[in-house]
Amino acid sequence: MDTNEIIKLFPQIGIEKIGIEILDIALIAFIFYKLLTLIKGTRAMEIFKGLLILIGGAILAQLMGLPTLTWLLKSFWMLWVMALIIVFQPELRTALSHLGSKRFFWGILTTFKNEFVDDIIGIIAIFSQKKIGSLIIIERETGLKDFIETGVKLNGEISYELLGTIFSTQSPLHDGAVVIQNNKVTAAACRLPISKNPRLPKSTGMRHRAALGLAEITDAVILVTSEETGKISLATEGKLIQEVELEDLREMILNLCCKALEKKVEDWRWKMHLPKEKLTAHWKMKLLSLALAVLIWFYVKKLL
Repeated sequence: MDTNEIIKLFPQIGIEKIGIEILDIALIAFIFYKLLTLIKGTRAMEIFKGLLILIGGAILAQLMGLPTLTWLLKSFWMLWVMALIIVFQPELRTALSHLGSKRFFWGILTTFKNEFVDDIIGIIAIFSQKKIGSLIIIERETGLKDFIETGVKLNGEISYELLGTIFSTQSPLHDGAVVIQNNKVTAAACRLPISKNPRLPKSTGMRHRAALGLAEITDAVILVTSEETGKISLATEGKLIQEVELEDLREMILNLCCKALEKKVEDWRWKMHLPKEKLTAHWKMKLLSLALAVLIWFYVKKLL
């Protein structure tokens, strides 16, 4: 398709429909942008770049009237899609989970009391010192109802007495996970999915694998103490961080829970004003998304 053909498209559209076409392109660009931001920083991003190159090449080949190259590139990018789904299933699950957990109004976000972090850190410190094995989940935005249903429902205050009793080796509840929801101990003995990440060392225990398994599909913060070594681990956003010091743990929980909430509130207020910095942030991804949207729009118009 040359420049003259592109220009000829607009009279065919009609002036009254130009607004709809612009909205169509904008929505496609928005979808691409959100998809890129969801997988940014994950392994899926690299294969997605290759997929975009093949799709873009296939569209260009079609527009230029090169049937053999079009068929070849289309065959490759369909295989690329299957590889993206199979190989990067954990990352895609995490991305889709985060997409579904987004809140449009900051007032309904999960809130955390100031004393919350101090209580958790104090309990984890005792567990670490006494080498008490534990698995504690802090719910953020993604609901954990499915996992709560697998355990024993409680509704207790966060305290060493309660959690210490739950994770005592004599307790029938000590093998599962505890869920903390809205500053309350909501459930105990909850069953979690086990991570199948092949990069985990073979020495990784079941508690740590379960913590990572949940972190791969939700945005929860999961704390683990080892009953063999007393070492502390934290899992979130598909990652497992081991041998965490107490001071570092405190800062991590503050950033992930309390400060994250404050940032979301500030972000919402920022969006209401739409400053110049907001519009120009991540401009490379926005430009790429717009280019892809325009390319697809021309391709569809050519077919029609």
